[in-house]
Amino acid sequence: MHYPLEEAGVWTDCVYLRKPVIHNDYASLQHRKGLPAGHAEVVRELVVPTLRNERVVAILGVGNKPSNYQENDVELVAYIADLVWSIVEQKRANEQIRQLNAKFERLAMVDELTDLPNRRAFFANGAKEISRVERYRTPLSLLMLDLDEFKEINDTYGHESGDLALKAFAHLLVENLRESDVAARMGGEEFSVLLPDTEIENAIILAERIRAAIEDENFWIQEDLIHLTASIGVAAFNTEAASLEAMIKQADDHMYRAKQQGRNRVVY
Repeated sequence: MHYPLEEAGVWTDCVYLRKPVIHNDYASLQHRKGLPAGHAEVVRELVVPTLRNERVVAILGVGNKPSNYQENDVELVAYIADLVWSIVEQKRANEQIRQLNAKFERLAMVDELTDLPNRRAFFANGAKEISRVERYRTPLSLLMLDLDEFKEINDTYGHESGDLALKAFAHLLVENLRESDVAARMGGEEFSVLLPDTEIENAIILAERIRAAIEDENFWIQEDLIHLTASIGVAAFNTEAASLEAMIKQADDHMYRAKQQGRNRVVY
């Protein structure tokens, strides 16, 4: 990692020989490269390679035994080297497992199509926010959004094009939110947004801004320019909606009222 092997000096002889090497008279070695600044003087050394599948994966060197190194030293140091590498491998395996578990956990909480949190993640985040509201009495609002007449896009252009439109919509939605807001895909063309520290009045303003941004956006599908609209329901944590489920139901009811009133509108 620091310099080419051929510049490393006599302590890498074991790599070329692929077996342990003893240098009981270090000073007499003609091919030694010298020592780094501040390194202790080397009188004698024993260096062993660790092999895995015929490949040298590590070198362990010990030095300056008061007497000459013998074969029994080789056996002991080789055992230590093998043990050390086994620990390294286990640590690496544990890290790989940790990374794999983290990846699986992320996959379990993220919608594969839009890269937004999924329904499971939404409820997990929602539970945390409800606990925070109950503890600190901070405001919390919620939006439920449904793209209007989205089935026509799937029927006209196919589900693959519909998926592209959903991805573009998800990107637009996130662009209009704060970092602390949590947008999630609940399924199909239905989305939700958790708005921490947000009073109902500000949630309504944000919902209207999102609705207008969707209406004004140009979405291209198969060289056709299309316009999407969304119906949005707004709810807030209060005595009538004192749980995440109650907030979702209230926002959902308002969203369907928006559909009934002509779509492309915000109802609260």
